[in-house]
Amino acid sequence: MEVPAGWDLRLVPSSLGTCAWASDLSSGLGVLVQPRFILGEGPPHSVALPNMFPSGSLGALTEDLRLSLERQASSDIGANYKVSAELSHEYMFDVDYDLVTLTIRTAD
Repeated sequence: MEVPAGWDLRLVPSSLGTCAWASDLSSGLGVLVQPRFILGEGPPHSVALPNMFPSGSLGALTEDLRLSLERQASSDIGANYKVSAELSHEYMFDVDYDLVTLTIRTAD
């Protein structure tokens, strides 16, 4: 995983698979790449991509925004995959964030 200059990159062990976490706390941006395995075998059944943004920078976290993000990500990765998006507001590192989590699965 390549990250912009000045960003911090860390590997974070997890029961679902090791995550790669990149962040730039000075700008309030961050991204995590988390493969999710079933029983720790074979290829991941999905990949979660939580993205942190400074609170309010995305505007209102609406259903229209969520659907728009799903459509754009689906267009970018193609028909062999299914994308779902979740929007939430989180408090981490003493800062409020808007969190966009894209989950990518193989299409059935």
